[in-house]
Amino acid sequence: MACLEIFTSLFFFSFLPHLAATTCRGKCSSDGPAVRFPFWIVDYHSSHCGRLGFSLSCSNQKQTILTLPSSRDFIFDRIKYLDRTLTINDTKNCLIKRFLDDEMDLMPSPFSYLYDFANYTFFNCSPNAKKLDWYPTLSCLSSDNYKVIALPTNPLLRADPVTTPSATLSSSQAPSPFDPNCSVISTARVPIEPKNYDPEPPNPSEWENINLGVQLKWDEPDCRHCDE
Repeated sequence: MACLEIFTSLFFFSFLPHLAATTCRGKCSSDGPAVRFPFWIVDYHSSHCGRLGFSLSCSNQKQTILTLPSSRDFIFDRIKYLDRTLTINDTKNCLIKRFLDDEMDLMPSPFSYLYDFANYTFFNCSPNAKKLDWYPTLSCLSSDNYKVIALPTNPLLRADPVTTPSATLSSSQAPSPFDPNCSVISTARVPIEPKNYDPEPPNPSEWENINLGVQLKWDEPDCRHCDE
């Protein structure tokens, strides 16, 4: 009898992730992302529905919120359980500012960035700067009086972002079309899908995409068999 009980327990717990995936489901709103194992919604699901580090919450606006220990709250936008990837966004719709302010530390959490980091330099340009239309404007950081743009650091400034502090970089180091109407704000590491920029300027849609969210991934648990 004892052996039978042990076998039954092992059989049950071996399928527990699948049971959680099929019974512990929910949404913060009708058009919100479907939440299931390994994620779970605090105050809606029992903790056995998910894994440590995968807890979510619902805001007063019925947004699905992921809280990272070192980086505050993010909107949990989209998820692909089969690929083990998710998209998060800033609650104030200015995700790129979080990178500039160095507020995108994922540790400690089960997540990592889907793409590798690239160094970008951010410029504050007056309306008199030349050829601004060539470069993507970061609308959430800009105003009627100035525009903030970002360009890959290494090919444009020809400086090592590790050994050259941003405070030492000036617009005189930047190539045409920059002029004294543009000044360097700072440099930041941003996890954007790599593209070949030389000799073309960056694609504005890239920054539109970063403002729509950044993609994360997780390794464990492997939920490729938990999907519908």
